[in-house]
Amino acid sequence: MDDERERLEGEIARLRAIEAELTARAKRAEEELLASRALHAATIESLPFDFWARDREGYCFSQNSTTFANWGDIRHRRPEDMSLPPHILEAWLDNNRRALSGEIVRGDAEYVIHGETRFIHNILAPIRMDDAIVGTLGVNIDVTERKRALQALRESEEKLRMAADAAGLGLWSWDPVRDELVWEPALSAIYGLTADTFPTTRDGYLALVHPDDRERTARRIAEGVASDRWEDEYRIVRSDGAVRWVMAKKRVLRDGDQTRVVGAVIDVTEGKRRDEQLRQAQKLEAVGQLTAGIAHNFNNMLMGVLPNLELAARDAPPGLLPLLDGASRSARRAADLVRRLVTYAGRNRPTEHTIEEVAPLVARAVGLCRTTFDKRISLDQAYDAKALARVDATQIEQAILNILINARDALESPQVEDPRVEISVDVVPARAEELAGRDGDHVRVRIGDNGSGMDAATAARIYEPFFTTKEVGKGTGLGLATTHAIFQEHGGFMTCESVRGTGTVFSLYLPRQPAGSTHTARGASDARPPARGTETVLVIDDEPAIRRVVSLMLHGAGYVAREAASGGEALALLSDGDLASEVALVLLDVSMPGPPRREIRDRLRQLTRARVVYFSGYALDAADADPDDTVLEKPVTEERLLGTIRRVLDDDRITR
Repeated sequence: MDDERERLEGEIARLRAIEAELTARAKRAEEELLASRALHAATIESLPFDFWARDREGYCFSQNSTTFANWGDIRHRRPEDMSLPPHILEAWLDNNRRALSGEIVRGDAEYVIHGETRFIHNILAPIRMDDAIVGTLGVNIDVTERKRALQALRESEEKLRMAADAAGLGLWSWDPVRDELVWEPALSAIYGLTADTFPTTRDGYLALVHPDDRERTARRIAEGVASDRWEDEYRIVRSDGAVRWVMAKKRVLRDGDQTRVVGAVIDVTEGKRRDEQLRQAQKLEAVGQLTAGIAHNFNNMLMGVLPNLELAARDAPPGLLPLLDGASRSARRAADLVRRLVTYAGRNRPTEHTIEEVAPLVARAVGLCRTTFDKRISLDQAYDAKALARVDATQIEQAILNILINARDALESPQVEDPRVEISVDVVPARAEELAGRDGDHVRVRIGDNGSGMDAATAARIYEPFFTTKEVGKGTGLGLATTHAIFQEHGGFMTCESVRGTGTVFSLYLPRQPAGSTHTARGASDARPPARGTETVLVIDDEPAIRRVVSLMLHGAGYVAREAASGGEALALLSDGDLASEVALVLLDVSMPGPPRREIRDRLRQLTRARVVYFSGYALDAADADPDDTVLEKPVTEERLLGTIRRVLDDDRITR
């Protein structure tokens, strides 16, 4: 019995120990469950966004503090009980039905919370228990700041895009690792492409670069990726075949192992053209200054040749007359060449410009060409009779004739079928792109041919003096240079478009005079005054040959000629009052060693009332000439010299 008792007591003790252990475990489990529930509740409470749960009937049975702060106590309430705007309520009920069917529903909406509009991202998900959906849980995430940041970013991007469009910039980005190229629409427009044709790889882009620039551009890209940024200028070939210059700027963005290149491209073709035109203008100005100096000295030498040949021919035996005549013709051709050089240099004496209809001036030049050009050449004309400009008609006709002769020469090749020159006169309105920012309407004369055309290297030199592609003896190389100078002198300009094998188009522009301007009719010149006289003329020139031949011509016409080799010598002679009163006219060379021309003239005025004719190898600068100055440009024939002297002496309007 005792053994059985001990066994039972031991079993009871063991069972009690088990009970105590089970009780302790149960207590620990309850504590853990409570702690887990507390943690779960704390987690929900700590969520920085709205969180709630509803049963299948829509009653809320759980919400966190953020929901309470934004919407109040919604427990045991359905959405229909919350005074929501009708469109919000309708959308929520629809989303809740979808969530109860097992779908996770997402959406965005605007809510007014505490009087402020907020952007909310909604999530509704089903609550599952034992394979059954017993309700829904919802989340409202406030994305207002992110949405505003994205909106600000989009606005910034749009402003950047608008600025890029206004500046003519094309934007792009490139992933060099994946070789993925992304273009903006403005960039494809620069390249003459459409959205479905622009390349998406580096090699595809390089195929658009001019072949002569492609290797260098590829090398610059490789160097630029290594150095993080670079810029480059190169030519591209558009889909229509046009060659354009672009400037590209690129920058490399690195983020860890990620590398991306962003850049911008702008078409700089017009800027390149303007720079080239400026360089050409500066080059032509330098050549023009040199030309003016050469022309002055050359005219002085011709002055010692041409009049002497004329005088020698009077007393020469018949056998010498053909030789003298040939020499005289050569001297006149040389004088004409120098005159064209002076025109090119812009050193001509300003002439009277009158308002003229441009069409008749062009028509006269064309009419002359009709009688001299090969009959195969067709001359097509289209004129605007209302195109008026203030011009020296003779110079403009000569300029047009120069262009027409150039067109004829380009059409002489037998390979040119149906040789044709198209001539038109029209008015280009102000702000037209081709005027490149010049003010006012312009009269445009276009002369185009379908001849041999020129390559770019030749076209770049056409305004240079003595540059010609014609055979020796078939051109001086001054025609286009002179035409260019004439139109510049008239405040106009000219352009040339030429393609080898296709033809050339010259466009010549003059500032337009408004309709209704007084047109100056061109009449016959006044009768030539008598050339002879008996007055005393003082010839002041530092060249002995010129003084001698001028004196011979004056003596032959009955005048009394006195000579002085310098301004100082002339002033010394005129210090004699009797001689000063006897001298009726002074023929004064404008370029001599010693005092400047104005100083000599002022001192001449103090000593004599003689009239003054300036003798010059080139035209006087505007700042160095008076409006009533008479200038006789060397070389001069006997007829012109004596006629000018007689006219000045007989003009009652000239006092001294």
